[in-house]
Order: sequence, then C-alpha cells, then structure tokens
Amino acid sequence: MIAIRKQHERFVASDFTSCGNLGLRLDKLNHNIDDPSTSTDKSIHKDRMLKVMSGFKSSASLKESYGYAFDQWKSIMEKQADCESFDIISTTKILLGTGNASVHEFGVNLNRPWGVPYISGSTLKGAVSSYLAEHGGDSWQTSNTSSIKSDFQVELFGGVREADNKAYVGSVIFNDAWIYLNSKDNWFTDDIINVHHPKYYGGSRLPDGTENPIPVKIAALNPNIKFFVTIQGEKKERQLIKSVLRMALSKEGIGGKTAVGYGRFEVLKSVEEQNAELLEQISSANIKSLLQLSKEKGNIAALSQAFTTAVNLKTLTKELLPLYQKFSPLKIILIGIKASSLKSIEELNRIYKPVKESLKRFIKANPDIRLSKTTDAQKIFDYAVNKLNLTADQIETNSLLKQIAYSWEDITINEDNIDQIIETRSTRRWPPAQGLKEAIEYSALPPDIKELALLELE
Repeated sequence: MIAIRKQHERFVASDFTSCGNLGLRLDKLNHNIDDPSTSTDKSIHKDRMLKVMSGFKSSASLKESYGYAFDQWKSIMEKQADCESFDIISTTKILLGTGNASVHEFGVNLNRPWGVPYISGSTLKGAVSSYLAEHGGDSWQTSNTSSIKSDFQVELFGGVREADNKAYVGSVIFNDAWIYLNSKDNWFTDDIINVHHPKYYGGSRLPDGTENPIPVKIAALNPNIKFFVTIQGEKKERQLIKSVLRMALSKEGIGGKTAVGYGRFEVLKSVEEQNAELLEQISSANIKSLLQLSKEKGNIAALSQAFTTAVNLKTLTKELLPLYQKFSPLKIILIGIKASSLKSIEELNRIYKPVKESLKRFIKANPDIRLSKTTDAQKIFDYAVNKLNLTADQIETNSLLKQIAYSWEDITINEDNIDQIIETRSTRRWPPAQGLKEAIEYSALPPDIKELALLELE
C-alpha cells in the first residue's frame, strides 16, 4: 500500500498541464490545490482549471483511441434491428453534470476512460418522460409526491405502477450519447451561475431580495457540439420517443439553466430523411428551382434517378440542356435522331458527338445503371437499326450502338408483352431471334404461360 501511495504521489507531482485526457486532468492532476504554501486564494486553481478546459483540444492519440471505440459503437448500433440512431447538435450553451463532485467546486459530465463529454441515457430518458408528463395529457401524468407513475410512463420508462404498486422495467433503453470529435473542437467555455440568496441557502435568513448575488464560475459546453444518440425498443415506441425528444430538446432543453435558454439541441435529419425531402422538392420543382437543386445536390447518387425523371418530364430547351446532358444524355440523342431524316451512320455519329462526353460522365456517375437496359437506349438502337438497315458488323463498329446494343437479357419478358414479342419475332431485327427461346425458358413467366409460349414459338 505504501508503495502504491508513493507511486501515486510521483504521478500527481508531475507536470501534466497539457494532459491529453481532460477527465484525468480535472480529477487527479491538481497537486498544488491543497498546498497552503502555493496560494491563499483557492480560486486561482479553479481559474487555472477553467482556462485549461476552455482551451482544451483533443489530441491525436485521443482521437485515435476514442475514434476507434466510437466507430465500433456506431457501426454495431446502426445494425441493430431494434435501434433508432440519430445525431443531435447543441444550439446553445449546455450545463450537464453541474452537481457532480469536483475538487474545483464545479461539475461536468466526462466519460471514462477517454475523458470526453457525453450525455447520459438517464438525462435523455428524463427529458422525454418530463415532457410527456407536462404536455402529454392525463395518461402521462406522474406524481410529484411519490414514485407512483401512470401505466403509460411505466410501460416506456419503468417504475412503480399505480394499479398494483409494483415496480417494472421500461420497454425502451436509452443509451449514453457519444460525442463526435473533430479538428475544431473546443468543448467548454467559461460561464457563471449567480447565487442570489447565499445566506438563505445557508439557513441564516429569508430570501428578501436584499443580498448581493455571488457569481460562481463554472464550465459550460459550447454550441455546435454533435452527439450520436441511440434508443432501443419496438419501432413504434422508438419513433414516438424520437419525436418527443425532438420537441423536448428544442423547447425545454436538458441540464442546468434551461429556464434562461440553456440546454437546447436540434435533432439532425438523417441522410434518408434529407433525401426524401429533396426527392419531393425535385419532383415538384419548376425549371429555375430544378437548375438550382441540380447545382447544389446534383452529385448525390441517391438523387440521380429523381433528377432524370424530373428532366425527362420537361421539354428540352436551351435552358435545360445542361440538365439533359448530365441526367439524360440519351434523351438528347433520341430527340435528335427523331427530328432528322437519319439517312446514314455518319449522321447518327454527328448527333452523338456533342453528347459523347456527357454520356461518359453519366455512365461514370451511375455505375449501377446498365445502359442497354434503359428504355431510351433501346428506342435509339431500334430506330437507328431499322431506319438504316444495319448489319451486325456495322453495329459492332459503331461507338454509340455498341454501347447500347441490348440482348434478350435486357428485356423483361412478362405476361403483358409475351404475345407481342412472339407475334413480331419474324419482323424484329433485334435482338437476334435465335436467342428468344432461351430467354423465354429463363424468364419469370408462370409455368403454363411459358409452356404455351414455347409451343407457339416452335
């Protein structure tokens, strides 16, 4: 034991003013604070610690160790079928853990072992429960004088049930919210709490409003700090919790001094939610709005098909030409060949040439799209082949037609088109008729219709 104490004393006596773990720095590395020879004013040590906290930035080693754990946690939770995960960001200063014990007489929430800020699951749980009790109606009321709760409160959050006075576990789990680290993180800033009635709190007089307030220095979390939140439970309950938490965090907040605007957060929309809103905007946009949306969001792969659909619904104009080139270059070619007499392969090449680079960019931006499977590509191919009476060799040597030459695999054979396909097989120039039988055999047609189709083909 003596050896352990001596080792601890050596550790604490070291100069750790730039310690990479803020929790360790705050809790342990304060070796002068109880030494009367250093200063008679203990506030000096508190001011020094507040300065350390307000200037603290996460080190490379902290980002590596915490970042690894965070990524693992995030990856695991996002794969859980019973988990709702989302991000929140502080919009005001935040006071969390002010009641936690500290040698400096101010408390903060720092997790172990990394010493980074976090929001406890119980804090989030309390925010939702309180908001429902205040705004959810009689079914969500809780007792101010006892631990008895309503059935709805007990079902979600656990507690003592009013009907039988028994304790139950809640159906929803609130995990601690993990902070996102980044290169610009200054977590804390100096702040104060004004004690307006110090003698009243000390029990020596009534709060008559004549005492001078005493400002107490504390550390508050800055705005624009983002946390990863996870809630586990049934889907319907998770969605209810998320919607209530969104309102509770923005309207009432968490932590200290919420009555004067502290503790507010915004629940950030997920990528899926943002894309859903954008899809709606794209589908209803006029030309001007569509051009602006394309400029801002046109490189998002998940929105590519929506832009293509929106562009194709509008008549090709000079103003829309950049959008057609980006999202529907084949449509430009199709319009071009239909507007011309198209008497030669050279004329087809002239129509294709201005769009060639746009088509390359389209293919690169949409690797999942098989060009020969698209309706526009098949229309272009059929029109050119039938109009020019091309041979297989001519198709193979033409840059555009070689890219869009489709096979029976690119045609969806179903009950609606099988009769038309068989009726036109003798006049169809493409795909080659000899592959039709195999295509029907491998199609998803019902067995009886497939059998009839094969008999008719023979």
